[in-house]
Amino acid sequence: MPIHLLIIDDNPNLLRALTRLLCAHQDCVLHRSTEDADVRQNLNGFNIQGVLLDHDLAKGQSPIILRTLREDFPSMVSNTWLMHGALEIPQWTPNDFVGVAGTLVKPQGLNQLIPWLDQLRQSYPPPLSSETLKTLLRSVPAEPEEPSLSPGKPATPFQELEWALKDRGAWNVEIATLLEALEERLSTHEAQIILDRFKFKRPNV
Repeated sequence: MPIHLLIIDDNPNLLRALTRLLCAHQDCVLHRSTEDADVRQNLNGFNIQGVLLDHDLAKGQSPIILRTLREDFPSMVSNTWLMHGALEIPQWTPNDFVGVAGTLVKPQGLNQLIPWLDQLRQSYPPPLSSETLKTLLRSVPAEPEEPSLSPGKPATPFQELEWALKDRGAWNVEIATLLEALEERLSTHEAQIILDRFKFKRPNV
């Protein structure tokens, strides 16, 4: 039974990094929201077991969403992580930290999620049958977990690097974050040069 996590953040790079990290290590389904109404829809429509909430959403949504969790979904508060960037001043108040799972500093602190998810999986019995879950997944559109390739479309150098690293069992939050940074900065040609060099130096299994 997969663990469903709700990521409340308007940074698409973070969602991709989390997808690469968590789905490589855990049986996770990631959902994404940026508005209070979407948060309610996800919490009512899925068996959400963990929430990651960013401190600085647009339109002042962060404190609104945290208040929604406390008032309407109190059982989720202890499984909610409050996030902020390493170079950002967190916009949380002392009262915001009461009862939550903890604070994550992006991206370095994301590796705290792996042992936490292991504990979460042990504490949650499967509440939905597989058929019920499939029905919910069909009825509510979710963010894709991985970018899919169109038929006949070749993989990008970044996708090949990701697959190669996962195949070697070398995947972790640092590598996921590094790949995100390279994808933002490098051209496809530059990435292909790195990939070719990686293939050349990669030891035989």
